[in-house]
Amino acid sequence: MPRLLPTAAAFLLAALATQAAPARAQAAVHRCVGPDGTSIYSDRGCAGFDAAERPAPGEQPSPSTRAALQRGCARRPHQLAARLQAALASQDVNRVASVYDWAGKSTWEAQGIMERLHTLARDAVTTVVLEGSENAVAGPGIGAAVGGARVPERPERVRIERLPTPANTARYVHMALMERAGCWWVHF
Repeated sequence: MPRLLPTAAAFLLAALATQAAPARAQAAVHRCVGPDGTSIYSDRGCAGFDAAERPAPGEQPSPSTRAALQRGCARRPHQLAARLQAALASQDVNRVASVYDWAGKSTWEAQGIMERLHTLARDAVTTVVLEGSENAVAGPGIGAAVGGARVPERPERVRIERLPTPANTARYVHMALMERAGCWWVHF
């Protein structure tokens, strides 16, 4: 019997150690949101990335975190048009994809969408125009009207004006607008 007690104690200590290890490892992961809205997961604090702490699922974000999260998406249609214009001007398909509404898309659908976005990103775009059910109005693009341009009350789509090329003769591409969770997104 004396021999059984040390064995049981060792087993109990080993069981407790394995239970505590995942909790320590999980606590070491910091969920952060960067100034541009990107998610960052690290074993270091968020301050090292100039980022705000992102709350764990189910937790309410602090006011400063909420503000950082809101900077990550376009809150108004004209902000979306400006971001889309800048992304297209940079010819960076990843920046273009960052304003796309990916909710509910399968991997197969996403691959097709990325191909279309890649084609769009490498074209020479002149203007992004917000359009509503009434009239088209100039957006923040290169050819936009500076004074007096009005934004439709409820924009429904953007018209992307691009220079025609031998491979691409379509002058305009339309993408629908979607408002989800307080953010504006584009989709085909």
